[in-house]
Amino acid sequence: MKPTLAVLVTHPIHNFAPVYRALAEQGRIDLSVTFLTDTGAHEYFDRDFGKKLAWDVDLLSGYHHRILRPGLDRVPKGFRETYVPELKQVLREENPSAVLIYGYTRTMNWTAWRWARRNKRRIIYCSDSVLLRRRAGWRLRLKSAVLPWFFRGVDTFLAAGERNEDYFAHYGVSRSQMVRCPLPVDVTRLRSGHGRNLVEARTECRRSLGIDEKTFVVLQCGKLSKIKRPLDLAHTINSLRQRGQNVAAVFVGTGILMNELTALAKASSSPQAIVCSGFVNQSALFQFYAAADALAIPSEEEAHGLVAAEGAVFGLPIIVSDQVGCVGPTDAARPGENALVFTCGDTEALAARIENLIRNPGLRHQMSQSSSRIADTQDISVAARAIEESMMRGPIRE
Repeated sequence: MKPTLAVLVTHPIHNFAPVYRALAEQGRIDLSVTFLTDTGAHEYFDRDFGKKLAWDVDLLSGYHHRILRPGLDRVPKGFRETYVPELKQVLREENPSAVLIYGYTRTMNWTAWRWARRNKRRIIYCSDSVLLRRRAGWRLRLKSAVLPWFFRGVDTFLAAGERNEDYFAHYGVSRSQMVRCPLPVDVTRLRSGHGRNLVEARTECRRSLGIDEKTFVVLQCGKLSKIKRPLDLAHTINSLRQRGQNVAAVFVGTGILMNELTALAKASSSPQAIVCSGFVNQSALFQFYAAADALAIPSEEEAHGLVAAEGAVFGLPIIVSDQVGCVGPTDAARPGENALVFTCGDTEALAARIENLIRNPGLRHQMSQSSSRIADTQDISVAARAIEESMMRGPIRE
């Protein structure tokens, strides 16, 4: 008889849905996913992007699922909004041998945790939390009191990377309970570009952005928020242009800093120095990664940094802040291998990393090859195997 896994999650997420589909296709476990809402599979208002959007990739087909609150126009947040009284009945009906929960800050996860403990079922826990994030003293004291107790009831921890493993260990988790499970990307889908040629896509995208082929393009992809520090990259690019470097920054995404970035672009001495594309959906990301020469992640707070794995798929060297969680020798951004790390907020150091890549084509080539190889370790197939492994690990904790 195959083991059964119940996944509890607030809403369909574009990097996890393909993992569920892969698990269902492989058929080694019986999988059922319960979503609080289907937000993300239809148009909704995203607070950080500041606009309505709908992902243009399939998030719901290919695996068994149910939706408890269909049609919500936003993702429920916090403890109270994720209270689902019927979840206990759902779990009784499904009667899984294990439950997979994401984080501890939602009522639905505590409900699943209590049900599994009471019924002696395996609990698998997934998060990308790291110790880098600054928190108020009272919050840290609360976490130090609650998390070790909560984690003692968990059987297996799916760790996104090295810094996530350090986070778990800090709160009392044995490393023998951890299974490395990348925050996954669909490598095959990204590389396919929906049948488009990479070189042609690069040329077409640059032409549409007004950037010539000789310009060194640094891409930043994500929400244009203060913690992502896009202004650091914009000011750095302007500084490099003044030094005579033929370099440009392309920002894919939108957010509260969009107007400020647009103003910087207009004030720049060159019309191609700073380019803001606005929001780009999943199926169109291919062309922007293809058009880039390097990926920048200057964030001051980034639990993991999924874009590092996406950039690696396209063989991009990664220039990354030391406050990003996916930095490590066995992670998506590996210092000296496919990544150059700088101190967050130090724009001179950021400029030096960019100049290093511009002046050293051999280094770029070596890092590009490393990124392509590392991307395969971040694929949805790797995440699916990690979840399967976590189902088989040792006895259930009492």
